[in-house]
Amino acid sequence: MQCYTALIYVSNALQPFETAYDNYALEFQEIIASAKAVLDIRSGGKSSNSLPLFTPEMGIIQPLFFATLKYRNSFWRKQALNLLRKSGREGPWCGAIEAQILDVVIAAEENTLDKLSSDFDEPQPSMASTDVPEHQRVHLCLVQDYLDRRYESITLDKGAGSPARFAKVQLCKCRDLEGMLSDETRGPRKDFWADERYWDTWHKNVPLPE
Repeated sequence: MQCYTALIYVSNALQPFETAYDNYALEFQEIIASAKAVLDIRSGGKSSNSLPLFTPEMGIIQPLFFATLKYRNSFWRKQALNLLRKSGREGPWCGAIEAQILDVVIAAEENTLDKLSSDFDEPQPSMASTDVPEHQRVHLCLVQDYLDRRYESITLDKGAGSPARFAKVQLCKCRDLEGMLSDETRGPRKDFWADERYWDTWHKNVPLPE
């Protein structure tokens, strides 16, 4: 899983088009299938189908998050999200929190922001990766802050005893990537998403699991 994740990431590090990830369907499927196998092995013989609450080592959460974020096939995304919700905590990664954030990304890409669907047990039409056009894909998903129940910023991350109830997530889409790349007046900039000529940027307060 880690090797496939690194391979895909490095291969696309200089690639501006999110559609480039569609060429790695088999690798993404292998990441998700391998994560399921690990989960099945670790939970075998236990009354619960979840991993231990916490482990300090990197395991399946980061590869699953990356695969779910970049592989837009709805069938495989559903499987990856279900696995994330069972994966406990690994170092700074919390599977349940990552799944909540990815729900927002998927809703944005599938044009269902007005009806976030966290219940993936309901029948939904399958969507291939190629069904999601470039301008509809989320290019940036970033947790900017954690908020308490009054939506005020806090200094503590989500964890035992933390008052965090929401993650403030920044999402960005590029309306015209080809136009931006061909714009000779536009130079390198750190906050590229601030250019409103090409980018749509917004924030969502994502509820954190209790």
